[in-house]
Amino acid sequence: YNKFKNNDLKCGKPAYGWVAASVRAFDSAFSNIKRTNRPLTILVSDTDTIVDVNRTKEFCREATANCELVEFKGMYHELLNEVGRGKVFQTIQAHL
Repeated sequence: YNKFKNNDLKCGKPAYGWVAASVRAFDSAFSNIKRTNRPLTILVSDTDTIVDVNRTKEFCREATANCELVEFKGMYHELLNEVGRGKVFQTIQAHL
């Protein structure tokens, strides 16, 4: 308990403004999903406990024929801070 409680990397509860802005952003993204005509690459983790990975997969399926979902096994929400983040950076660089 103390190790978790004193962990500097642990996030607290999200602020109301952040949650409200996120809901508006997702509502906008999903309501305009069919108008997306650009290729998308979405990076997700298979064990994310913050984001609903299945909903992300659904978004990618509905967004465009050019949506690629890259799933990282055994990582969590903060892909750029994971031990295996080198694979994440390689993926990003390959898509740029």
